[in-house]
Amino acid sequence: MENINPQCQSLGVLRGWLTLLALVLWLPAAGAAPLSLPFYDGIPGTYPLGTGGGSGAVWTLGAASTNIAVAPGVVLNYPALLATPGGGSAIAVTTAGTLQAMGVGFSPVTNGYVYASFLLQLMFPPAGSNTVCLAGLDGRSAYADSPELAMGLNAADQLVVGRRTLGTVSQATPALVNGQTYLVVVRYHFVPGSTNDTLDLWLNPGSAGVAESNVPSATIAGYVNPAVADATNLQAFYLVSPATAGGPAQWLLGDVRIGTNWAAVTPPDQPVAVIVTPDNANPSFMNLPGGSPVQFTVAGADQNGNLQTVSWYLNGVWQQTDTNLSGYAGTDTWSHGFAAAGTNTVQAVVGNSAGSYSSPAASWTVTTVASQRGMYVDQLTNIVGNAAAENSVLQYALANQITYLALYVGSGKLTNTLSSFIQRAKTNYGIQQIGFVGQNTNDFNNYTNYNNLYAGKADVFNLEYEYWNLTPRDFDGYMGRLQYLNYLTTPLGLQVEAYVGWPSNSEITQIAGQVDRLLVHCYVTNPTNAYTYGWTNNYRWYYAGLATNRATLWPIFSCESSNYYSDQPFMGDWLAANSLNAAETNFMGSYARDTNALKYNAALLGFQYYSSRFMSPLLFLMATNESPTNLAANVSTGAGLTITMNAGVVKGAAGNVTIRQVTNNATLASIPIADSRITVSGNQASISPGTAFAHGTAYYVLIDATCFKSGSGAYFPGVTLTNAWTFTVP
Repeated sequence: MENINPQCQSLGVLRGWLTLLALVLWLPAAGAAPLSLPFYDGIPGTYPLGTGGGSGAVWTLGAASTNIAVAPGVVLNYPALLATPGGGSAIAVTTAGTLQAMGVGFSPVTNGYVYASFLLQLMFPPAGSNTVCLAGLDGRSAYADSPELAMGLNAADQLVVGRRTLGTVSQATPALVNGQTYLVVVRYHFVPGSTNDTLDLWLNPGSAGVAESNVPSATIAGYVNPAVADATNLQAFYLVSPATAGGPAQWLLGDVRIGTNWAAVTPPDQPVAVIVTPDNANPSFMNLPGGSPVQFTVAGADQNGNLQTVSWYLNGVWQQTDTNLSGYAGTDTWSHGFAAAGTNTVQAVVGNSAGSYSSPAASWTVTTVASQRGMYVDQLTNIVGNAAAENSVLQYALANQITYLALYVGSGKLTNTLSSFIQRAKTNYGIQQIGFVGQNTNDFNNYTNYNNLYAGKADVFNLEYEYWNLTPRDFDGYMGRLQYLNYLTTPLGLQVEAYVGWPSNSEITQIAGQVDRLLVHCYVTNPTNAYTYGWTNNYRWYYAGLATNRATLWPIFSCESSNYYSDQPFMGDWLAANSLNAAETNFMGSYARDTNALKYNAALLGFQYYSSRFMSPLLFLMATNESPTNLAANVSTGAGLTITMNAGVVKGAAGNVTIRQVTNNATLASIPIADSRITVSGNQASISPGTAFAHGTAYYVLIDATCFKSGSGAYFPGVTLTNAWTFTVP
């Protein structure tokens, strides 16, 4: 077939086509089943409307008409848009004195979007001053002269769209030129409310086949008719031969497409590249041990069956080209290890044997971050307000790169003392976030009031409500609490976090959709089992990643040991002999070996440890008292120093206790731990300076982290900040 310039055709020739086709035109098929979307008709020139190219009647709505019929030999094409395989034809529409319509019925759509696209070429525009309807989307299976979306042509040969009427519209496209082929896309958007639904129209848009988030700006955007009630559904697309005065008018239409997204109605005439895994275009990953690889998978498609290559790029630099694709569709993978934190772009370009390439490429923006680490802090009554205990907990956090503390606050500690502790933690000890753990709405109401009053604020509200241990399970109550948390935190800019133990697959997907961070318990005795037991068991992690907001997930390791639960010690005993880093490296090794692509559904960015009560003295010694106390103002010149721990203490193998003046950092004494001036007895260490303190002088004390340890080898984290233990001699 060859392209025919309609400006070279006479009106009589076209009328001859229509007269011949009228002999074989389809008559409406009663009870034809609605079609599934997406729908495409390339208008093969070998069939009359209604037969669907031998696949059954499709244009079954409306009445048989001599004014809407196939025009054999006429082919409409549009650059960069997929052409009909093997060629196609056009539908010729001729106006007459009465309105006629023919349509396609599809399964009703009640929300989201409905798109329709087609190629349009004016031959003889309508005469007169009226706007005429060319096509429409409607919710009725019998055409009425007022479709929910009406697309028409005004007297200036400009396209317009309207709701139920074209008489009041003001927005219009540029004027169409006779004989030129245009791509027209219209969209109906179901918007919540009663008269809010919007219409859009594109004339010759670019960006064929792109995702919904990249749809180009519309030529006519966001048309609303507030006088017309919103449609309850759409289930039909009509081509219209309007009634016109002043003689017949004619136009051609081709390649009719209907769908619920942009890509369905604008397929590009080139190979297509679609991301498969990670299926999130903006994934986040923790730095994996040794830069363990992330696997990227792309799906390629070529409508002509000529797939050939996939070229991979990292930050715009070519990495490799694979040549193992063929046929109409296939997949290809590439792996890369991100050894350093940062943001990188990975792209895959699919090519065919004709030398065409996918545009746009499949693209991922990959963020890799340093591993994050958090700790639950409970029994706050024994910590907050006690300078020695505060310093021990915060010093341990600093030494172990713990940047998040989840505090079991309760109502009794919501005071300025807590605010001071939080400010010290963030200012001096590298804590980036503070979470408040609660169980019910009253807890979080109290936390909100506290945040409004004090400078040392929470950044995260953590829900800890073990609905899975209740009989019956109270999942609805849990979700209600999460929804209330979102209501409280959104205006405050806080994050929502939740702890889960044994949710079902569907439950964890719903929970993940309500939180910024999800803490998943991995309560095992050895981290070797943590990944499979606590993480992929019942696919909890995989299903959490199905939530649309892509929550961050952290596993929780419990430091409960046989000292507390001899029958179920969890990981405390293992951690007493190994490091936090070793536990996490073990876990991430299992992650790296997991070949299930579903692991990429959620971002694994950190680890949480439960809790300070079980971590000390098992993993570190906590000071419970210092003498003189921090900020003491009436210390005698001959005073000695003592520090009391929460377990028996012995000397370490190395380190010093140092006493310096606050004003000039002059050293009064630097005492090696082996020196006889330092003695230990029970849970107390005593330090004799050996030199008298001077009157009118302020001092601070530093203790190396290797100086003191428990009998089982847990070290006191030391005192490394100059403002942690200070006193004044008057």
